[in-house]
Amino acid sequence: MERALESCAAAGMRTETPPEGWLVKAWDGGVLVDLIYRPTGLPVDDAFTSAEVLNVHAIAMPVLAVDDLMTTKLLALTEHNLDYAPLLEYARSLREQINWQSLRERVDGSPFARAFLTLVEELGVCTWHEGRTAGAAEAQSAATDAAAPNLREVSRSYGG
Repeated sequence: MERALESCAAAGMRTETPPEGWLVKAWDGGVLVDLIYRPTGLPVDDAFTSAEVLNVHAIAMPVLAVDDLMTTKLLALTEHNLDYAPLLEYARSLREQINWQSLRERVDGSPFARAFLTLVEELGVCTWHEGRTAGAAEAQSAATDAAAPNLREVSRSYGG
């Protein structure tokens, strides 16, 4: 972390060490660069081991694996930082790529992460129980379908 800050300063960037203890900041003109050196719930070495090298704006760079991204984001949730909106967007767009059972096991120690996983299950974004479709919408639809014959029978008995 110190070498990274020194290199940024040597390149003419303004640097800062905020109190969080897991990142430092550098400004390249008006552009803020967060240098995350201790992601929540994931050793940095593991992040690079599982990262895939992809072209991002024509630059080859290691990109964090989807499960690692979700793990770090979920474990960063606290009572002071509890915004599920961006995480819900990630979950919806990456749902087929996420190993939901593994993610659940990795974040099980966080009540905020467990609450998020309950939310995405109830919204039908994910499933992790074998043979079970998650989501309140599917459950409501199944309940309505199951009740439909009974409603028809009642309707017939009243001449409807």
